[in-house]
Amino acid sequence: MAGLNENEEFELLSLEREKSFSSTPGGAATGNPGLLRQGDRQRRTTLGEDLQDIGLSGGLGAVAGYVAPEILTAAGLAAGAFPVTAGASKPLMSMGSALRGSRGMSALSGGVSGLASETAGKASEELGYGTTTSEVARIVGGGITPEFAGLAVLAAQKAAGMTGLTSLFMGARDIIRKYTGKDVNLTEAQTKYLTEQVDALRGGGKTNDPLEAVGNVMGAEARRLTGAADQGVASAKNMQANVGRLGPVADRELADIGGDLRGVIAPRFEAGKVARSAEYTKNEVARDAIVKSREGAKSFVDQLPEYKRMIAGLESELKPGKRSDEVQKSIKHILRQLESGATTPSEQRLVQTGRNLDLVTQPGQKIPISFKALDDVRRSIGQIFEGKPPEGYAALKGGLDKDLYGQITAIQKKFAGGDDGPHAKLLQDYANSSEALAMFRSKTGKRATALDLYNEAEFATDASTLPKSYFKSRASIAALKELTGNNTLVNKSAMEYANKEIQGKNGPQVRDWMTKNSEWLEATPIVRGLLNKYAGKLEVAEVGMRNAQDFATKVAKDVSLLTRQALPAKRAVELIESGKTNLWAMIAPAIKQSPQASKQMMLAVRQVLADQATSKETTDLFSRSIRGFLEQSNIAQRGELDFIAEQLAKIQTMNIPESQKLGPMKRILLQATGGWTASLAARGNNFVSREYLVPQESQNYQSQQQ
Repeated sequence: MAGLNENEEFELLSLEREKSFSSTPGGAATGNPGLLRQGDRQRRTTLGEDLQDIGLSGGLGAVAGYVAPEILTAAGLAAGAFPVTAGASKPLMSMGSALRGSRGMSALSGGVSGLASETAGKASEELGYGTTTSEVARIVGGGITPEFAGLAVLAAQKAAGMTGLTSLFMGARDIIRKYTGKDVNLTEAQTKYLTEQVDALRGGGKTNDPLEAVGNVMGAEARRLTGAADQGVASAKNMQANVGRLGPVADRELADIGGDLRGVIAPRFEAGKVARSAEYTKNEVARDAIVKSREGAKSFVDQLPEYKRMIAGLESELKPGKRSDEVQKSIKHILRQLESGATTPSEQRLVQTGRNLDLVTQPGQKIPISFKALDDVRRSIGQIFEGKPPEGYAALKGGLDKDLYGQITAIQKKFAGGDDGPHAKLLQDYANSSEALAMFRSKTGKRATALDLYNEAEFATDASTLPKSYFKSRASIAALKELTGNNTLVNKSAMEYANKEIQGKNGPQVRDWMTKNSEWLEATPIVRGLLNKYAGKLEVAEVGMRNAQDFATKVAKDVSLLTRQALPAKRAVELIESGKTNLWAMIAPAIKQSPQASKQMMLAVRQVLADQATSKETTDLFSRSIRGFLEQSNIAQRGELDFIAEQLAKIQTMNIPESQKLGPMKRILLQATGGWTASLAARGNNFVSREYLVPQESQNYQSQQQ
């Protein structure tokens, strides 16, 4: 073997050893019992040989399963070195990494897979199927692992009642449970590690004490909020009650307000009339003294040229067709008043005619009209101006009445002292007094002064209607001030009236009422100012009440969230699991009141997170809401929050082993391939060499036997 290196020399020796073995009679029986025998397959039908192959396949499968991580990793590295196989590199290395953390399970799975693979192949051969079919059976059988033991046992029991096989798989499942605990996907070491990480996240053993402490804080906060809401509503009600009424006035009925106004207006009117009458009487005495003196001296008003012209003028109005019959009828009536037609009695007198002395009856003399008769006519004409013409005077309306009144007045003044005489003064004073009293006879004044037509002891209008009549415009306020002569009374009555009108109205309604009554309120600025203040106070109180009620409504919802009618521990769990920042914000002030409360809060958070740490949603909940709130509220330090995040990440990594991440179909294919490979190894030579390359050697062997 000179010139050969060590590897080449080893390969040559191996070929010679193989050739020597295959050409030795009986060599197949005396050689390595673990190798596939040479020759005709139909001669290998003993049960012992089959069981031997099956047992060896199981052992080799276990060994292959144990070292599978290294095998797959090496295959992945090799595949990555060639462009054609580079696509398989990453999957092979991932599978190797997947099995690296659970060698015990990998070995156990490999053993079961090898046993199942060779058993399926032997069964196929015994049933007379061909080589290809038997090998396919071995591949499919290799996919059976402890993960599918229950299904395999059930199928075997239904198909053939194979109790021995049942015991085999049940024993394998017991082994799995022993090493994995409750989670069949984890090894005992993984389960232990996971438990340690959860306990570390929890901060100790499982306990409800922190949860109850946080729940009690939530309950206390709910009670505090409820008390604050009740106090807010009570304060708002008190504020509304303190708004009171409009200014320093009492609540009065409209009839009382109107009665006060009438109580001032009517007496003033009566007093004005009394004063005018007294002044008139005084002037009348002075005038009558002059009239009496002149009439005593046989000087009468009808002797004045003005009087005669007046009579002539009236007579001229009686010409046919100049005036209507009604007007002429009134003129005739006045002429009769101005010309009494009375005469003195006739008397007999001795009259000397020549030398004779005769007794002659003298007719009576016409009696002149007196000053008083003329004054009566003037008064009657004056009533026409007041709208109440006496009988016989109504037709003079239209200018003739005023002209006649002026002529009579001028005659009286001239007769009784001239323009500065007592009669002129009497007329002027009376006119002035009448003008002052005119407001009481106006439409506005009559509301308070007019008497009932049929009962002069009662007023024509109800006092309760007076406020609405007077408090409606600038003009009505001006008239009321004149009628009362008392601005203070007007303001007081206006205040009382406004107070009565706005009772029961809210702020906007008061503002609306002010707008509708703005005209007369401008004439009473004091009342308008008080109304503005009142409306402002009312609006503030109403806003306060709305805010208090809104707060109470919100508190009711918050209290429902805080308590949920649940026990304290459950409240805390729901708080943490909710992820609601508004709920967290409600409890934050109470938690931050003491370091102990903050500590209990963090322990409660860790308890809840630990209970569901294997769920990916828990990590999302912590990072999305819980952590942000705890940081912003300064309840927890960043280091503690980082620790929680790290623990959740560790637990999430352990929760789903890499082998499970391959998926069931990939695991079956991986297991099937491993089981079939173990079967090939157990049967000795490479399957291809034995079935397709060795037939000639088999024929040589048969020839030697012959």
